[in-house]
Amino acid sequence: MTEIHRFPLPLSTRINRLFAQFHHSDEPEVSNQDVATVIGMRLGRKINAADIDAARNGLRHLPHDVCTELCTFMYADPEYLIGTDETLIHTEDERLRQRIANRH
Repeated sequence: MTEIHRFPLPLSTRINRLFAQFHHSDEPEVSNQDVATVIGMRLGRKINAADIDAARNGLRHLPHDVCTELCTFMYADPEYLIGTDETLIHTEDERLRQRIANRH
């Protein structure tokens, strides 16, 4: 069983982990602009790539609906970004890290 960390994972770390696991090892990471475009289409409004970049760098938070769509788009539990249960967050983080380690 994986040890649960005793500290909260910063939102920027969690967002970057989503990006890191969302491509094959022989492909480049999806761009902030591509993600903003997809999420914007799903939500029916413009999402700025600069806002996603700022969140990835720990400079701002994203609205809950954007976080939910980001998780849905990248096949993660939305609670990973919007939840408060640290055990669930760390469990999902471990799943994502395993996906990164095991991808081909």
